[in-house]
Amino acid sequence: MFNGVTAILIWKLLDRYDRHKAGLIASLLFIITLPTLKGQWITASSLALPLILASLITHRSYLSGMFVAFGGLFYQYAVLAVPAVFIVQYFREQNNRLRWSIEYGFSGLVTLVSVFLIMAIIWTSESALAGFNWSYGINLGVTSPPAVTSIPRPDSYIAASWLLSKPLQWAGVGFYTFQVWFSLIVPVSMGIYYTFTNKFKNRLVLHFSVMVLFLWMPFLIRSYRDYSLLSHVFICGIAGIGLDLWFKD
Repeated sequence: MFNGVTAILIWKLLDRYDRHKAGLIASLLFIITLPTLKGQWITASSLALPLILASLITHRSYLSGMFVAFGGLFYQYAVLAVPAVFIVQYFREQNNRLRWSIEYGFSGLVTLVSVFLIMAIIWTSESALAGFNWSYGINLGVTSPPAVTSIPRPDSYIAASWLLSKPLQWAGVGFYTFQVWFSLIVPVSMGIYYTFTNKFKNRLVLHFSVMVLFLWMPFLIRSYRDYSLLSHVFICGIAGIGLDLWFKD
């Protein structure tokens, strides 16, 4: 159900830019490639994706901030969408960008604080703080004994990142995801080509590229297929634009 909502919203987002056919193609590509990325499983990322897309579709700054904040509450890596959505919406906003930025940040912060405040009321403040730490705490430290300071702590992101600690394992586990993305490389390249040759006047491909850049980061930590879902929907969006423009030519 959530994947269906995501497919509809990616079409709606492209349709907002008057790219109706590109939206249909992107939605179709997303649905077709989902099983290869374990997208048919119920995961936190599949819950966060509709909220991220909704934050890009809405014109209202406070709704955008609220939607993306809820997405980050569903899935910790979706918090990477907060700066990405801000960048996209900020440069898309034509009037009073300072006010838009303040409202976006304030609504997101209020959403986050409200949820953890409710947790504190129901389950005590210690539980709320522990929940926040386990969800968003980042540990880049190394072991404390001076003699072994070069050894990453087991709970640090340095050790957790296969790309840094186990690059062959990262490449091996990510093999299936690479195959899916390779199948989309031609239409994605066409979308980028049409953008930089000024055949596609607006900046939608650039906006989607910003989203991919931020949301691809979890895949750099662990190359699980479902870790790529957040960025995959925007890769399909660029591919849809490329195919749509190629058909028109």
